[in-house]
Amino acid sequence: MKKKILSILISVCLILATVQPIAHIFAADSVWSGGTSVPSLANGFYQISSGEELAWFSEQVNSGSTTIKGKLTNDIIMNEQYSTANNFTPIGTPEFPFGGEFDGCGFTISNLYVSTEADYAGLFGYVAGVKPVVDDNDDSSTELVQYNPPKIISNINLTNASVAGNQNVGGVVG
Repeated sequence: MKKKILSILISVCLILATVQPIAHIFAADSVWSGGTSVPSLANGFYQISSGEELAWFSEQVNSGSTTIKGKLTNDIIMNEQYSTANNFTPIGTPEFPFGGEFDGCGFTISNLYVSTEADYAGLFGYVAGVKPVVDDNDDSSTELVQYNPPKIISNINLTNASVAGNQNVGGVVG
């Protein structure tokens, strides 16, 4: 009797071990609704796990919190594949360039859609760093000035991104 029960338990374990890794393929992943929600904060980094939290992060930077830090904690789906329903606003503007830290932690943002007539379009728009300063009195000189550079933008994977803008357009950084 004990052997029969043990045999059944082992069979059930083998079946579960086979089915569980496949189950995520059929699970419904959450697509960004177009709204925002506040991510949790841990060790000075906003823990970004959804499109809503990524959009909130963008709003914060674009409103003046340019040195905040974020980490992806999950893959994020911004739209259904080939959809343009949710137009993402790039992180960083001319007035408020991103100068913080962002670690994708190897996660993937998929189906990102950005469409704007502005310059510097991508997941990140304007990023703090080097900008030209032109002397209005001298047409021949342009000086480069270093200002508030971002600490790091790293470990981000993008798939199926569609980004359109005027000039300086890219996937991760415009």
